Amino acid sequence: MDLKQIEYFVRVAERRSFSRAAEMLDVAQPTLSRQVRLLELELGQHLLYRNGRGAEPTEAGLRFLEHARALLALAERAKEDLQTLRETPTGKVMIGLPPRIARVLTPPLVQAFRQSGGGDKPVQAGMKVTWDRDADKALEVAHQLWANDGLPGQSAQILPRPKDFEALMDLVPKETVGESIICGPDSDRHAARARKYIEAGVDELYVQQIGPDIDGFFGAWENEVLPQLRG
Repeated sequence: MDLKQIEYFVRVAERRSFSRAAEMLDVAQPTLSRQVRLLELELGQHLLYRNGRGAEPTEAGLRFLEHARALLALAERAKEDLQTLRETPTGKVMIGLPPRIARVLTPPLVQAFRQSGGGDKPVQAGMKVTWDRDADKALEVAHQLWANDGLPGQSAQILPRPKDFEALMDLVPKETVGESIICGPDSDRHAARARKYIEAGVDELYVQQIGPDIDGFFGAWENEVLPQLRG
């Protein structure tokens, strides 16, 4: 049993005629008759009574007609659903960007996402900071642990081993790291960086602390940074 056979049967039953159904379906009448007969053989029931005036559904045909219409409607809904899926992509879009590039590209990327079908779906982003009461120490830690974000050109994409990254860390000035990652206890700078993402249209911002003072980071953000962003 396939959908084509079911459709052929439904059209014949509705029009009470093989010839009218064949014309409507744009198929040869012998082909239509053969497919309906194969359906009857598979079901083990006569579905249509052929007479000189056309064709009438049998009792079994009337019962099967309800099921057949439901099957065709279900198949059509499935096709429409898949068509919608193809025309409206779903799922997550993930883009990884170094901090120095993310600050520049996040606004146009979010705008393009919204205009290309993203609508009001949530946009998430992440930023890195190194909170420490000593700004110089914070910069030193950030440079030691995360200087790879400042590697020139395509170095970060082509270096195969961690020790290769370590060999190039000296090429990245501390000032470059300090521009990408907010270092130190200045809550205004932390809030200003986070606000750029919020203004760009980001709905959820994840902040990663680089360095050992996790308690200091959480305390500063809870008491000094977040109040600025909520105000």
